[in-house]
Amino acid sequence: MATERTRPSDPGASFTARLASPRTLAIGDAFRHCCWSAGLTWRLGDWRAKFVTDAHEADGDRSSIDYHNNYVGRLVGNRLRSTQRVEANARLNIIASCKLRLNRTLLRSKFPGTTPLRYKRS
Repeated sequence: MATERTRPSDPGASFTARLASPRTLAIGDAFRHCCWSAGLTWRLGDWRAKFVTDAHEADGDRSSIDYHNNYVGRLVGNRLRSTQRVEANARLNIIASCKLRLNRTLLRSKFPGTTPLRYKRS
C-alpha cells in the first residue's frame, strides 16, 4: 500500500510572500533609486548623474516619486564624493546612507505613509 507523503510546511513561505508584496517592492524600488543615483553622482558628478537618471525616467513612467528618490541619492553621492576616495568604502557608505534615509522615511514609495520594513529578531 502506497502511503502519501506530505510535504512539511515551508516556514519561509510567509517571509517570501512578504518580500513579494507590492509594498515591499515599492520600498525596494525607492532604495534602489537612491543607491543608483548616489553611485552615479559619486562617480560622474552631480549634473551628469542627473542627466542619466532623468533620461532613464523619461523612458519609463516618469514618476515624481522616482525623481525625488534620485534627488535624495544625488545628495548622498555629493556628500560622499567630497569625503570618500576609495570605491569600496563609498559603496558601503552609499548603502548605509540610503538605508538611513529609508528608515527616516526621507525616501518615497508608491504607498503614502509607508514606513520601512522592520523585521523582528527571533
